[in-house]
Amino acid sequence: MTKNERGYIVPDAYTACVLLVAFDKEREEMKVVMSKRGALDKSGNYDPFDGKWAIPECYVEYGMMANEAAIKLVNEHMDLDSPSMFLRHIGVFDNPNRDTRGWYIANLFYAVVSYDSLDEINSDFEIITKDQLLANETKIAFDHKEIARKVLANIENDVYTQIFNKTLFETDVISELLGTQFSAGDLQSLGNYVGLTYDRTTYYRNINKFYTKCGSVKVDGIKKPVTLYKKGDKDE
Repeated sequence: MTKNERGYIVPDAYTACVLLVAFDKEREEMKVVMSKRGALDKSGNYDPFDGKWAIPECYVEYGMMANEAAIKLVNEHMDLDSPSMFLRHIGVFDNPNRDTRGWYIANLFYAVVSYDSLDEINSDFEIITKDQLLANETKIAFDHKEIARKVLANIENDVYTQIFNKTLFETDVISELLGTQFSAGDLQSLGNYVGLTYDRTTYYRNINKFYTKCGSVKVDGIKKPVTLYKKGDKDE
């Protein structure tokens, strides 16, 4: 334990972590981006979490805010474009026992992104399913499994309440998961995932009430072009 000249305990490390959450429309499953830890940590010391998955992180440099470090992590290390990405703050995790190497304080954020946006992600990171994350045999470092579980539960609850609820559009998570354009079929896939029991007719009837048409696309195997929608009030 280190103390500064004023007698206050100095943390051994301060990190910013970003959990990216996406929805695979074809497989109807939620996925997250994790990093696999190596034998050595970023300081070149032995990493007790070697081989385990963790929420991607970076050190917060002196003079930098945690959210700035988080954006830098997404831009420079994950090779993703963050200007259109809205980072939500989860909280600060500072339990002295969360890391065996010392007092490692983590400031955590998450972002909901479209699955297509992960195509160009750096190969150092892995896209895993929610089931893989929560499985007992999955090895997750630190307290990241519980953190990710709570984030996913909150996102799924948002989806459940927002699909056909105009009053919640300002905090919309639908278009963040499905992308700027999506079909009624895409919306139904997301609804099926969170356990909504609407039939196909309900989706096709209500999507025109709550979302705005923005074009169409030809899909293999379907004769008529598929209508695309976006987030937006019908009165816009």
